[in-house]
Amino acid sequence: SGKKKMEQIRDIEAKYVATACSNCKRQLG
Repeated sequence: SGKKKMEQIRDIEAKYVATACSNCKRQLG
């Protein structure tokens, strides 16, 4: 179950980074 949790966290982080990136592009552009 430890491996599954790591994958879950990585997925959440990926979504968070993608969202932050979109916000950055919106503010800059």
